[in-house]
Amino acid sequence: MMVANSFDLWQKDAFFSAAEEVQESADAMESAYRVWIREKREGSEPGDLDELSRELQTALGTAKWQLEEFESAVRLSHGHHSDDITASRHKQFVAAIESQISCVEAALREAFSGEGKQPLRWVNLDKEECDDLAMFLSGSVQIPQIVKDDCTTLKSPAEGSLGENHHKNKKFGP
Repeated sequence: MMVANSFDLWQKDAFFSAAEEVQESADAMESAYRVWIREKREGSEPGDLDELSRELQTALGTAKWQLEEFESAVRLSHGHHSDDITASRHKQFVAAIESQISCVEAALREAFSGEGKQPLRWVNLDKEECDDLAMFLSGSVQIPQIVKDDCTTLKSPAEGSLGENHHKNKKFGP
């Protein structure tokens, strides 16, 4: 009997693709952090450092948000059915990403307090806003029916140009 390695188990995990997205965000955050640290050491211009700091904060916020969403989905899933190996794998993954996030967040807080800048502030979204943001970021934003109806009234290019059809279907002016 062949024993599956850890990566094989992850590939078969229902949360594999979500974990990959979280990992990519953590990698982007880590990359932004390394650039920010290097530029601070090299004494870059304050404006450049501010820009890098904003990019790092954005990457940090994205990684935190994605990890929270991952954790929430995993928690819901484990409530229904779970085995110890899968739950342990998810907990290890979350702990590793949390550790990365904590290190970067602590470094930013320390730098901000040392420079007399405002501490990190995060936007708190309600459930509906979180869902809207998730749909937007995933590219699955729903187009309101009114907009769909306006778009479907346009005729095909064989029947006339978009401009001609647009003027036929809409009235402009007073």
